[in-house]
Amino acid sequence: MSTIAEQVEKIYEYNTYLEKEKTDTNRSMSDAIGISVAESCLTMQISAVIALTETGGTAKRLSKFKPY
Repeated sequence: MSTIAEQVEKIYEYNTYLEKEKTDTNRSMSDAIGISVAESCLTMQISAVIALTETGGTAKRLSKFKPY
């Protein structure tokens, strides 16, 4: 399973996915944070993000925009 995920991540167009999600979002503060983190990850080639959260909402929102 991990081999398949690694292969897909090599060819997946995150920029295209993120641009589509940006137009389909609810325009909430949580979405703005998630989009910013995803764009930062793409720009700076960040491989891990740690989200400190009380309810899990921030981590859920970050995963919606799938930073790599």
